[in-house]
Amino acid sequence: MALQQCYDYLDNYKWKLVESDDTALSAKHVHQHKSKHIAAIASKLAAELYNLEVIAPNIHTIKNNYTRFLVLQREDVLQEIEGADKASVNFQTNHTKVVWQKC
Repeated sequence: MALQQCYDYLDNYKWKLVESDDTALSAKHVHQHKSKHIAAIASKLAAELYNLEVIAPNIHTIKNNYTRFLVLQREDVLQEIEGADKASVNFQTNHTKVVWQKC
């Protein structure tokens, strides 16, 4: 997804693009291999955590694109998250019937 969100920037270079499962894991990979010949698209926080230099900030094409995470819990184990003041939920279904079974 990160590559797709940054194609306008990446299109200007002849880099070999390699997809990974997670941008933070990509940053960790760069840190572990300590090579000047690889880079990662990741957050500023990931760069700080893995002591990496940010060489090109804000390279995403869609400037109002955000990733948020939704945590679902049963009410009897609910823990309030201090400072949580935003929520976004966006999903689409194909309108087929799904039967849920407790395992």
